[in-house]
Amino acid sequence: MVAIATLVLVCSINARAVDPGLLIVSKVEQIAQIDTTKDPKTRAMELYQQGTQLLNSGQFQAALDTFEEVLKTVQDLSDRNARLGQAGTLNQIAYAYYHLGNYEKALDSYKQALNIYTQEEKWQEQGAILTNMGALYGDIGEYQKALESHQQALVFAQQVNDIKRQGEIINNMGAIYQNLNQNQQALEFYQQALEILQQVGDKGWQGAILNNLGLIYANLEQYQKAIDSYQKALNLAEKDGDRVAQGRIFNNLGLVRSKVGDIPAALQSLQKALVIRQELKDLPGERTTYNDIGTVYRNLEEYKIALQNYNKALKISRQINARPQEGETLSNIGLTLLKLGQEAAAADQLFKAVKIWESLHPGLNDENKVSLMDSQADTYRWLQQALIAQNKIEAALEVSERGRARAFAQLLASRFNESDLSSSPLKFKQIQQIAQQQNSTLVEYSIVIEGKLLYIWVIQPDGELKFRSVDLSSLQSISPETGNHRQVINRGNEIEEQDNFVHKNIAQLDQQIVNKAAVNSQPVANIVRYKDPFLLRRYKFLIKPIADLLPTNPDHHVIFIPHQEFFLVPFAALQDEQGTYLIEKHTILISPSIQVLDLTYKHQQHLAKENQLKTLIIGNPKMPSIASRLGEKPQALSSLPGTEREALAIAKMLKTEPMIGEIATEDIVVKKMLQARIIHMATHGLLNELKHLGLEIPGALALTPTLKDDGLLTSDEIFNLKLKAELVVLSACNTGRGKITEDGVIGLSRSFISAGVPSVIVSLWYIPDNPSADLMIEFYRQMQTTNDKASALRQAMIKTIEKHPKPLEWAGFIFMGQSGFESN
Repeated sequence: MVAIATLVLVCSINARAVDPGLLIVSKVEQIAQIDTTKDPKTRAMELYQQGTQLLNSGQFQAALDTFEEVLKTVQDLSDRNARLGQAGTLNQIAYAYYHLGNYEKALDSYKQALNIYTQEEKWQEQGAILTNMGALYGDIGEYQKALESHQQALVFAQQVNDIKRQGEIINNMGAIYQNLNQNQQALEFYQQALEILQQVGDKGWQGAILNNLGLIYANLEQYQKAIDSYQKALNLAEKDGDRVAQGRIFNNLGLVRSKVGDIPAALQSLQKALVIRQELKDLPGERTTYNDIGTVYRNLEEYKIALQNYNKALKISRQINARPQEGETLSNIGLTLLKLGQEAAAADQLFKAVKIWESLHPGLNDENKVSLMDSQADTYRWLQQALIAQNKIEAALEVSERGRARAFAQLLASRFNESDLSSSPLKFKQIQQIAQQQNSTLVEYSIVIEGKLLYIWVIQPDGELKFRSVDLSSLQSISPETGNHRQVINRGNEIEEQDNFVHKNIAQLDQQIVNKAAVNSQPVANIVRYKDPFLLRRYKFLIKPIADLLPTNPDHHVIFIPHQEFFLVPFAALQDEQGTYLIEKHTILISPSIQVLDLTYKHQQHLAKENQLKTLIIGNPKMPSIASRLGEKPQALSSLPGTEREALAIAKMLKTEPMIGEIATEDIVVKKMLQARIIHMATHGLLNELKHLGLEIPGALALTPTLKDDGLLTSDEIFNLKLKAELVVLSACNTGRGKITEDGVIGLSRSFISAGVPSVIVSLWYIPDNPSADLMIEFYRQMQTTNDKASALRQAMIKTIEKHPKPLEWAGFIFMGQSGFESN
């Protein structure tokens, strides 16, 4: 009696391969139903089929008009099938609005459709709508909402065992990670999605994912792989007659061809993309192609033509309210104006881009904020250049601060949840106040052109600001390279130390030092101070340009705010022309940013002055076993006798009992950490050794394993703790290293500061066992006579040089955070 016809529901939107962050729509599928026995319903069905044909041919406005007519008819009907038809029509309307660039109306239509499918308990359809919403959220820059929508959709797809839908959703999640600049994670999602969709034989989606893979390969500068992937995708799109996909792929081929220097072919591909997208009235796609044509002409130094294309892209971005794309184009316009020498106009456009970038951060988790900031870093660098060209030194410093450790500052402000904490960007007056509050000289570095140009700001304790610019073009590398020398037992994993133990540039000092110091020896007399070329060169670029601005009193603090790989530089060991180490002239501290320095200072004032807080000393636990690679047999880490000697000596000075050997289990240590004022951990630090585990935050500390845990206290686990300690000392290898980002170093140090610790001491390399023990024992001996932790570390280093003169043996430790103690 009842004839059933099928309405179509737009399949999910997948990552448009024109650019990371943009989205396209796949071909439609038929899944919603409507009763067509009555004449109005028959008419609605006929219109619906017409609308679907218009959608698939790219006639989006005509399709929208047709579906609006369908909706009027279906809304007057009250039975369940009619309601499902209404939901399917709303989804098609959202599809049309998307391609017409009206994202707000598209999202509203999706929400209406989702509400109906939820009421009718249609699980598969709910999942499809959530997938579409996730893709749309990604296009407007609400990345956390995008990931959440896709996760919900994936659950629905798994419940109904819809394998094809799972592949589509996994692809879309890859697109969001790509927009967040997490290329490796995106690549893994795309490859997984392609494998699934090859199994179910969906050629259209295979082409879309091949296109997305091409984008990742291009980002990784594997250009031939990118071209091959695009060509495969284009062949599938042409066989299928998919004009939307053809426009997308031609655009991407144009970009990658420009990368390999084939400019005529690049412009030809981009023009083909533009023609297709204009024919389809695909506004988001048209915007992207104009933007990319502008970039090709900018690289050709044809700036006027570049600006013409960028302005067309900007107009469309604003028309369709595509905020990430508007920010991208504003940034490109700013750079082009900068190259034309129009610095004031460039700064105006770049400030607008920065405002948009920062509007995308709310709602993202910490990891995604960090990745997003990395992808936006060029805008902040170009803006600094535009301001310095106008001699706006203070404003440029504000932008330098604004572009670094923003996620870290926001994280600390939210975690500490104290009334006087704010993560709003600092103004220069606030920076002056921080320098005065710290009673320190602040030195902020900014690499504005990779390998070529360095900016340095020096803020005196009285607030006076000085600026220097340094040409880096003759500096071949920033940080030391690693070698394969193994001189003494160290606190790294012996599985890895054969490849990574020392920095070869500062390790081969034995032959140059006339009187070598043996392990645990007495001070060596008449040492001939070796002048190390690596340390001298870094001093020349990083310190010499500002040496006249640094304090002459060695007890006065100098707080360095490095940038990028400068976080790996051993500032304490940098040598002047006379061979004097920097630590001999200054008390040195490190911070990811001036704002993070301020936040940790304010948090320290709030730390509870609890008398029952204890000192926790850990040394030489019974070591866990780890595998160097997946699938290999785990091997036990070597025992560290120096750490046991270190722990016993420090515990005696601090009148406490150390946790040594079997008693230093992970679960007990963590419990004691929660009630400790000082935490000292002398053990193996693991970084490169755990790469194969895919930790979200790199790094771990070795503790005694039990049946309940593996004995690896990871950065991820530390990140989620709430600690009361004022000082954490990680006397272990590589604890100051990790993933280098615009937010600083993502690793153990950041995790401990995020957990509430205002002061940490960490290491930059594989530290030797006995010399490190001597240095740490001396550090706590110095702490008996001073409340200044950074000064105690300086004095300990100077004393250690007498016994262990090689920088490798004493210069690996850095002090981060607040130097004084607040609680008693």
